[in-house]
Amino acid sequence: MKAFSRADLADIVMIMESPEEYDFCGYVDLETGEILLKSPDLDDDDDLNVDLDYSGLASEGRYVQIPGRDSREAWRDMEDFIGTVEDPHLRDLLDVAIRGKGAFRRFKDVLSRSDYTTERQRWFRFKNDREEARTIAWLVSENLPVDV
Repeated sequence: MKAFSRADLADIVMIMESPEEYDFCGYVDLETGEILLKSPDLDDDDDLNVDLDYSGLASEGRYVQIPGRDSREAWRDMEDFIGTVEDPHLRDLLDVAIRGKGAFRRFKDVLSRSDYTTERQRWFRFKNDREEARTIAWLVSENLPVDV
């Protein structure tokens, strides 16, 4: 099987980090390395959307299911990012934003303010790095080859 490239990682990250309400279901074909995605939002003729019966795929031994999002890890990413923010006022705003229900939306809203454009861009790099690291760790845990 071919090693997973940076482009492959992007597809797997999309599946792993998608909120549950997006209803993605993804598998890696252990023989070919192909990434299979099933979603009601994709057209039947979309290259990623395969017409397979997903029930029992993982038990066949040829496919491994791509795990879904862990909101606790995503929340920890926000918390860890806040620890890197130098502006004390922004750090306080973000710390308050991540408390309680709606934390992800409030965090995003704070960073969307025009005076925090640089920190917003830094957040996206930070978040992407974390998501990619989780994806690589998962691939390695499944003994799947990675070339990045």
